Amino acid sequence: MWTFPAAKDAAACIELELELLSAWRSKGITPRELAFAKRYLVRSHAFDIDTPQKRVHQRLDVALFDLPGDYHTHYTEHVKAITLDQANQAVQNRVSTDDLVVSIVGTHAEIGEAVARSIPGLGKVEVVAYDAE
Repeated sequence: MWTFPAAKDAAACIELELELLSAWRSKGITPRELAFAKRYLVRSHAFDIDTPQKRVHQRLDVALFDLPGDYHTHYTEHVKAITLDQANQAVQNRVSTDDLVVSIVGTHAEIGEAVARSIPGLGKVEVVAYDAE
Protein backbone atom coordinates (compact mmCIF):
# COMPACT_ATOMS: atom_id res chain seq x y z
CA MET A 1 0.00 0.00 0.00
CA TRP A 2 1.07 3.54 -0.48
CA THR A 3 -0.56 6.86 0.20
CA PHE A 4 0.41 10.49 0.23
CA PRO A 5 -1.52 12.14 3.07
CA ALA A 6 -0.77 15.58 4.41
CA ALA A 7 1.61 15.44 7.37
CA LYS A 8 -1.23 16.20 9.80
CA ASP A 9 -3.14 13.17 8.48
CA ALA A 10 -0.25 10.68 8.32
CA ALA A 11 -0.91 8.90 11.63
CA ALA A 12 -4.65 8.53 11.01
CA CYS A 13 -3.97 7.34 7.47
CA ILE A 14 -1.53 4.65 8.63
CA GLU A 15 -3.97 3.54 11.30
CA LEU A 16 -6.74 3.20 8.71
CA GLU A 17 -4.48 1.33 6.28
CA LEU A 18 -3.51 -1.17 8.97
CA GLU A 19 -7.16 -1.67 9.93
CA LEU A 20 -8.09 -2.26 6.28
CA LEU A 21 -5.22 -4.71 5.84
CA SER A 22 -6.29 -6.62 8.93
CA ALA A 23 -9.93 -6.72 7.78
CA TRP A 24 -8.92 -7.91 4.31
CA ARG A 25 -6.82 -10.68 5.79
CA SER A 26 -9.40 -11.84 8.32
CA LYS A 27 -12.62 -11.38 6.34
CA GLY A 28 -11.36 -11.93 2.81
CA ILE A 29 -12.90 -10.60 -0.34
CA THR A 30 -16.43 -10.85 -1.63
CA PRO A 31 -17.56 -12.82 -4.68
CA ARG A 32 -18.08 -9.51 -6.49
CA GLU A 33 -14.53 -8.37 -5.71
CA LEU A 34 -13.13 -11.68 -6.94
CA ALA A 35 -15.11 -11.44 -10.17
CA PHE A 36 -13.84 -7.90 -10.73
CA ALA A 37 -10.21 -8.89 -10.09
CA LYS A 38 -10.42 -11.94 -12.35
CA ARG A 39 -12.04 -9.94 -15.15
CA TYR A 40 -9.36 -7.25 -14.84
CA LEU A 41 -6.48 -9.75 -14.85
CA VAL A 42 -7.82 -11.67 -17.84
CA ARG A 43 -8.58 -8.54 -19.88
CA SER A 44 -5.29 -6.82 -19.10
CA HIS A 45 -3.23 -9.92 -19.88
CA ALA A 46 -2.90 -8.76 -23.49
CA PHE A 47 -0.58 -6.04 -22.23
CA ASP A 48 1.68 -8.65 -20.62
CA ILE A 49 2.42 -10.29 -23.96
CA ASP A 50 2.18 -7.45 -26.47
CA THR A 51 5.90 -7.18 -27.21
CA PRO A 52 8.63 -9.72 -27.92
CA GLN A 53 10.57 -8.41 -24.93
CA LYS A 54 7.69 -9.17 -22.56
CA ARG A 55 7.30 -12.67 -23.97
CA VAL A 56 11.01 -13.36 -23.54
CA HIS A 57 10.84 -12.12 -19.95
CA GLN A 58 8.08 -14.62 -19.29
CA ARG A 59 10.28 -17.43 -20.56
CA LEU A 60 13.08 -16.19 -18.32
CA ASP A 61 10.68 -16.14 -15.36
CA VAL A 62 9.88 -19.80 -15.93
CA ALA A 63 13.55 -20.75 -16.16
CA LEU A 64 14.92 -18.55 -13.38
CA PHE A 65 12.19 -19.08 -10.82
CA ASP A 66 11.57 -22.75 -11.58
CA LEU A 67 7.93 -22.08 -12.47
CA PRO A 68 5.73 -24.65 -14.16
CA GLY A 69 6.14 -24.58 -17.93
CA ASP A 70 2.55 -23.45 -18.42
CA TYR A 71 2.73 -20.69 -15.81
CA HIS A 72 2.39 -17.93 -18.40
CA THR A 73 0.90 -19.79 -21.36
CA HIS A 74 -2.19 -20.83 -19.39
CA TYR A 75 -2.31 -17.76 -17.17
CA THR A 76 -5.84 -16.67 -18.08
CA GLU A 77 -7.22 -20.18 -17.58
CA HIS A 78 -5.59 -20.36 -14.17
CA VAL A 79 -7.00 -16.97 -13.19
CA LYS A 80 -10.49 -17.93 -14.34
CA ALA A 81 -10.33 -21.14 -12.30
CA ILE A 82 -9.56 -19.47 -8.94
CA THR A 83 -12.33 -19.89 -6.40
CA LEU A 84 -13.29 -17.48 -3.65
CA ASP A 85 -12.00 -19.90 -1.02
CA GLN A 86 -8.66 -20.25 -2.82
CA ALA A 87 -8.23 -16.49 -3.14
CA ASN A 88 -9.03 -15.85 0.50
CA GLN A 89 -6.83 -18.71 1.69
CA ALA A 90 -3.95 -17.37 -0.39
CA VAL A 91 -4.26 -13.99 1.33
CA GLN A 92 -4.28 -15.63 4.77
CA ASN A 93 -1.25 -17.77 3.87
CA ARG A 94 0.84 -15.02 2.32
CA VAL A 95 -0.13 -11.67 3.84
CA SER A 96 1.03 -10.94 7.37
CA THR A 97 -0.24 -8.17 9.57
CA ASP A 98 2.58 -8.72 12.05
CA ASP A 99 5.73 -8.58 9.93
CA LEU A 100 5.45 -5.21 8.22
CA VAL A 101 7.82 -2.47 7.24
CA VAL A 102 6.20 0.95 7.30
CA SER A 103 8.25 3.62 5.55
CA ILE A 104 7.38 7.27 5.91
CA VAL A 105 8.88 10.31 4.29
CA GLY A 106 8.28 13.28 6.54
CA THR A 107 9.67 15.39 9.32
CA HIS A 108 10.11 13.22 12.39
CA ALA A 109 9.81 16.12 14.80
CA GLU A 110 6.46 17.00 13.25
CA ILE A 111 4.80 13.57 12.85
CA GLY A 112 7.10 10.91 14.32
CA GLU A 113 5.47 10.39 17.70
CA ALA A 114 1.91 10.36 16.36
CA VAL A 115 2.88 7.93 13.62
CA ALA A 116 4.61 5.61 16.12
CA ARG A 117 1.48 5.57 18.31
CA SER A 118 -0.68 4.68 15.31
CA ILE A 119 1.19 1.40 14.68
CA PRO A 120 0.23 -1.36 17.14
CA GLY A 121 3.15 -3.53 18.24
CA LEU A 122 5.74 -1.27 16.65
CA GLY A 123 9.08 -2.95 17.22
CA LYS A 124 11.59 -0.45 15.92
CA VAL A 125 11.83 3.11 14.67
CA GLU A 126 14.71 4.20 12.50
CA VAL A 127 15.00 7.85 11.54
CA VAL A 128 17.16 8.56 8.50
CA ALA A 129 18.15 12.11 7.68
CA TYR A 130 17.07 13.26 4.25
CA ASP A 131 20.65 14.03 3.31
CA ALA A 132 22.16 10.78 4.62
CA GLU A 133 24.27 8.78 2.24
